[in-house]
Amino acid sequence: MYLVNRRGEEVLGQRTWPSLAALPGPVDLAVIAVPAAGFEEAVDGALLAGARAIVGISAGLGETGAEGLARQRALVERVRSAGAALLGPNCLGVMDVAAELHLTSDDLPAGSVGLISQSGNLALELGLLLARNGMGYSRFASLGNQADVDVADLVGTYAEHEATAVIGVYCEDFKDGRRLTAATAAAARRGRPVVLLAVGASSAARRAARSHTGSLTSDAAVVDAACEAAGAVRVATPAQMATVLQALAQPRRPRGWRVAVLADGGGHGSVAADLAEAAGLEVPAFGAALQARLRAELPPAAAVSNPIDLAGAGEQDISAFNRVLGVLTDPAAKAAAEVDALLVTGYFGGYGGYSPQLAAGELAAAEAMARTVRASGPPVVVHTMHAAREAPGVLRAAGVPVYATVDEAVLALAALAGRGGAKGPGPRPGGGPDPGARGGSSAAAAGSTRGAGPARGAGSASGAGSASGAGSASGAGSAAAGRCRAHGHGRGRRARVRGGRRLMGRTGEAEAAPLVTVDVAEAADHGKAGSHWSACAASAS
Repeated sequence: MYLVNRRGEEVLGQRTWPSLAALPGPVDLAVIAVPAAGFEEAVDGALLAGARAIVGISAGLGETGAEGLARQRALVERVRSAGAALLGPNCLGVMDVAAELHLTSDDLPAGSVGLISQSGNLALELGLLLARNGMGYSRFASLGNQADVDVADLVGTYAEHEATAVIGVYCEDFKDGRRLTAATAAAARRGRPVVLLAVGASSAARRAARSHTGSLTSDAAVVDAACEAAGAVRVATPAQMATVLQALAQPRRPRGWRVAVLADGGGHGSVAADLAEAAGLEVPAFGAALQARLRAELPPAAAVSNPIDLAGAGEQDISAFNRVLGVLTDPAAKAAAEVDALLVTGYFGGYGGYSPQLAAGELAAAEAMARTVRASGPPVVVHTMHAAREAPGVLRAAGVPVYATVDEAVLALAALAGRGGAKGPGPRPGGGPDPGARGGSSAAAAGSTRGAGPARGAGSASGAGSASGAGSASGAGSAAAGRCRAHGHGRGRRARVRGGRRLMGRTGEAEAAPLVTVDVAEAADHGKAGSHWSACAASAS
């Protein structure tokens, strides 16, 4: 790695070079954080130094108006002519955990979520929300102005990334909507569903997006239709995105919309049932045979018709939770014909506070529940008021989505089942995909989540590139807006970007040629130019 600082002084114990021309060898990736007036010169220098991937942290170009946009377009033409790719400008940076590449101003949690975001601050907030549930990013790329590499390019490459289980996208301008729709659908077929947070429903949001990244937002109805066509889930807030990402990161999908509610209190069961039906799910009464099997596992006072109310069984025998799960999820039992998904709601995780004996029993119950879920067909989602306790953590570590509020849990279930939006999933119960398989489709999310629920299966989104340290920065594909504003992303461009894939392939390994960081060193040098990084990062947010 080379650090470039125009004064050539040592920074944080690391040697720097006064210019790109002074570097002792070629580079693959250049990260540029200089004032806008010097950005074009720095990019040209990086191209001469051999860089074929450039991350532009600098702000002050296309988002500032017609003159800045003209400069940005001219620069992109030079980048493309050199066979290179540019991420940004006006972006927060990139991260790829497998490649041990961290080129962002803030530390981000590691996990299985691939995030593509046009807002740095939203990426930071989502990272905090995911970390609460033991999740984080496999890759992160900040879109910035999308002058060259755009959201469709990145969705295409994330779909091929083995360490990514689910893809989150925050976007203000979808650029080429048809390509994005195709890329999103291909990602879902490959088993990496896309969760989309888009803005522009209000005139104020449209003004803000124009000022933020120079973006023209797309009509909300068009975005909804594209999400439904592509199998994406649309959400309205970062919190909703974190909720849905946690649910979709596990592979199971329900066959239909019938939910069994397991509560250890009547109130929680009733609230969960109301929320589930309001979200388009069903909480049907169980048949006599299934009720008889449940009654054999529970105290006489327990309710077994659906919702199930343990009626104090938690305190008497904490293993009742797992026994009921076993009855409801046994693929060989008749219950499989009545239950598509399970929602556990209430107090689980809090029993351990009563005594050391109950604490040990609750942990053992959680471990048994985790084994039951792994061996079962239908997905299980857990809500508990004690979500931060040790027993729920055991479930979470086993891949069971755990939430602190019941509305989050219902939102997650609805996204898994494809309920909520304009249309439901296709087949009714019994006619859908195997819930344990990576395949099938869904149509929408719940509550204020809108759009289609993603599927997990085969397929591929082709393309690669090299502008994002999050692996490749360009690719084929498309998802979520109506009008197509193609700008030269034809076959020749995709071939060019694919040829540059050597920088960061599927294994996340970079070639021997080193990384060059331009003026990032000045952020640590608290001198006259020391605010370049923070100023650029702030404007990218």
